[in-house]
Amino acid sequence: FTENTPYAPNSPYSASKAASDHLVRAYHHTYGLEVTTSNCSNNYGPYHFPEKLIPLIITNILHNRALPIYGDGQQIRDWL
Repeated sequence: FTENTPYAPNSPYSASKAASDHLVRAYHHTYGLEVTTSNCSNNYGPYHFPEKLIPLIITNILHNRALPIYGDGQQIRDWL
């Protein structure tokens, strides 16, 4: 996955994300609007919903609760 990887959405959700990128680029080309587009796969931050993985793990550690393991635990994710 690079900045030059062509769009190939396979679900309505991914198609909506691709469409929003194209709309932003169209505004840039049509109106000269300065834009920045990022392709984040998994990100987190201070306003992340508490049930999402990173906040859930942190909360569970702080409260001495078990950490969730999904599937066989061999999945790999990149986080920004």
